[in-house]
Amino acid sequence: LVEDINKHANDNHIDALNIRPTDFCDRMLHFDEPNKEEKFTTFESLSLFSPLGYRDYDKWQLDFVKNSNNITEIISNVNRDILFENVIRSAKKQQILEEISTWINVRPAPLATWLIDRWFSKCDEDRLIRVLNEITRLPERQGNALIEALSKRIESMGENTYANMLYSDIVKPGRAFFSEEVVKTEIGSRLFLAMCNVNPTAIAECLLAIFESKDIGWLKTQICYRVRRNYVWLLEKACFPEASFMPAALAMARLALAENETWGNNATNQFGQLFHVGLAGTSVDLKARLSLIEKIAERGKEYEQLVYMILD
Repeated sequence: LVEDINKHANDNHIDALNIRPTDFCDRMLHFDEPNKEEKFTTFESLSLFSPLGYRDYDKWQLDFVKNSNNITEIISNVNRDILFENVIRSAKKQQILEEISTWINVRPAPLATWLIDRWFSKCDEDRLIRVLNEITRLPERQGNALIEALSKRIESMGENTYANMLYSDIVKPGRAFFSEEVVKTEIGSRLFLAMCNVNPTAIAECLLAIFESKDIGWLKTQICYRVRRNYVWLLEKACFPEASFMPAALAMARLALAENETWGNNATNQFGQLFHVGLAGTSVDLKARLSLIEKIAERGKEYEQLVYMILD
C-alpha cells in the first residue's frame, strides 16, 4: 500500500511524506472517471457495515444498501448494479475489500473511518431518520442483522483517534444524532451504545443535553423497553472513566427521575450504586462523587428524592 502511494506521489511530483489524509485515501481508492463521485458514494455505503452480506442467502444486504436512496444517495441515472459490481471488483483487486464467506468488509480500519466520515458529512437529521425508518421496516431478523453490522463497524474503531473526533462531531447540536427523534428509537439507542465505546464523553454529553431538554413524562413514555436498556447500559459504562463520569451520571439521574423499570439494574439502582463504598461502578474518587451530589441538589426540587436516596 505504501509503495503504491509512493509510486503515485512520484508520478505526480508529490511529497508522499506530507500528503494529506484526504489525498492519501483518494489515491488509495483509484476511482477515476466516468462516474468517479458515484463510485466514492458506493464505497462509502459499503464501508458503513462490518461485514455486509454479499452472496447467496446474505445477498439481500447488498441489494438493500444498493437500492436505498437514503443510504446510497446517487442522483444520476447510472446503472447501480453495474456500478456496485465494478466498485467491488476494483476494491477486491486493490485488497481494500476482503471477501469472507458470503460477506464483504472494507479495510483497513482507517480507510473505513475516513469513508464513514464522508458519508456522515452529507447526512443531516432528516436523512438519518429516513435511514433508520427504512431499516426498521425490514423484517425483524434482517433489520437486526444490518444494525449489528453497522454497530460492529462503529465499535471496532475504539482505538482510532480520527473516529473519536468523528463521533464527537456527529453528536453536536445541529448534527444528525443530536435529535430526540433518533434518541427515542431502538436503532438509534443501539448506535449510541456502539459509539460510547469510541467516545463516551461526547455521547454522554449529547444524551444529557437531550434528556434535560425533555420533561419527565416524555422520558417515561419515549425512553422505554429496549431503548432504555441500551441507555442504562451505555451510561453505566460511561460512568466508569473520569472524563465521562459527570455527564453520564447526570444523564443517569435524569432517567432515574423518570423510572419505568422494576428490575435490579434499572437507572435508579445504577445511579445509587455510584455512591457505594465498594464496587461503586466508577473509577472517580469521593471528591468527584460529592461534586455530583452538589450538582444534583443545584437542579432543584425535582431532584430532591435522588439526594435523599443517596444520603440514606
